[in-house]
Amino acid sequence: MSTANTYRERIQAALEFIDSRLYEKFTAADVAQAASFSEYHFHRLFRAYTSESIHQYVSSRRLEKAAQLLLADPTIRLLDLAIEVGFETHSAFSRAFKQAYGVSPTQFKKLEQPPTSLHAFKPARPTGAPSPLGTGEPVALSPQIRRMPDLHFSYRIATGVVSGHFFDDVRPSPEFDDLVGYVNENLVGFISAFPASPQSLNDLSVQVWYGGLFLKKTANHFEEHAMRFGAGRWAVFEYIGAYEYLHQVWSQIYRGWLPTSGYTLRDALPFESYLNNPREVLPEDLLTEIWLPIE
Repeated sequence: MSTANTYRERIQAALEFIDSRLYEKFTAADVAQAASFSEYHFHRLFRAYTSESIHQYVSSRRLEKAAQLLLADPTIRLLDLAIEVGFETHSAFSRAFKQAYGVSPTQFKKLEQPPTSLHAFKPARPTGAPSPLGTGEPVALSPQIRRMPDLHFSYRIATGVVSGHFFDDVRPSPEFDDLVGYVNENLVGFISAFPASPQSLNDLSVQVWYGGLFLKKTANHFEEHAMRFGAGRWAVFEYIGAYEYLHQVWSQIYRGWLPTSGYTLRDALPFESYLNNPREVLPEDLLTEIWLPIE
């Protein structure tokens, strides 16, 4: 069996796990474990293969079930239906239902041909990210393979992303200013990482870890938290272009490059490294590296 098929089967196992416990409480870690994926990578793999976050997928599946139950029994009380499919309140259910189907649950029952499916799991194919010049050509996936020693991450925690990224590639981004004094041969780069992927392109509550990556532990006034990346190999992808397309490049790597690469993922946090300053270059000239831990 090909590696690509193996990844698809494991994502399918994740979908089946979700469906079998659709009305129960479970975490993304539970789903990742059921699919034999590292939680560090599972969020991005899931989105790459389904085009939805885990939260979005669970919500849409619950709404699909609600639509089916509503058609099977038009007399069911909406509060009972909301609770049955995992929503805590009638109002939250009604808002989500109308956003998904374009009509309220009451109006839905009166449609001549009401839809009950919001999405389908499509066959895997690489997703292309727009090129920096807007030609529509996919980004080339030819990473450098780097073997690195232990790396030390001095970071702070921020929350929220807009258009899939917590930096703004138009306005100045001062997040790393306090690290400028530590630019030397010990500094690998300015990086950011998501311990859990954003649930949408505009997720204002997701955590973002950002700071400096060093070859050896370095005392600095920037550091509020610290972690160590174990020694090992990394696939390093270079991307030139606006930050707003980075989420597409991540998906292209996980779905297009990884299954046919011959490598497997290490249980370590992937990250982005920023090689120039959005205050000094145009968005189309921003240079970013994506580091994927492999073995």
